[in-house]
Amino acid sequence: MWPSEAVNANVLVAVIGQEAAVPIPAYSAISQGCSAAALRESNRQQLCQATARMMLKHGRSLMDIGFGLGLARRTGIPATELPVSRADLDAGMKWATEMPPGPLEARLSCEALARLPQHFAAVVQRGEWGAIKEGMRASLAASAAVDTKP
Repeated sequence: MWPSEAVNANVLVAVIGQEAAVPIPAYSAISQGCSAAALRESNRQQLCQATARMMLKHGRSLMDIGFGLGLARRTGIPATELPVSRADLDAGMKWATEMPPGPLEARLSCEALARLPQHFAAVVQRGEWGAIKEGMRASLAASAAVDTKP
């Protein structure tokens, strides 16, 4: 018999998989509206740059941030002007795939699986990107606390 934590984790992962498989029409519309041909118009370029900045400032998912970074690059926004960098996104994706950190056995432990609902509650409240940033800050603070102990 599977522990209830493992069953709950499997259900959560299945729901995420179903949600991820749904196409997002807004991304397609933005891509078409901000195509290379459309960006030759200065007004369109300004609108697409504003859209990229808005996605990076208010995006709630890794997909929002990744799409916003791609749109920013396509529209010519210098990386130094962006609130999120590709390195930030890469670090967030790495953290998310290794959450909780440690060997695979530890990540699949009953204790780790029992913490998954807390993580998903944070995702609901702050969005995927907000929950990841919060988790990364907490991990950094925890590792700094360990490093300062004698």
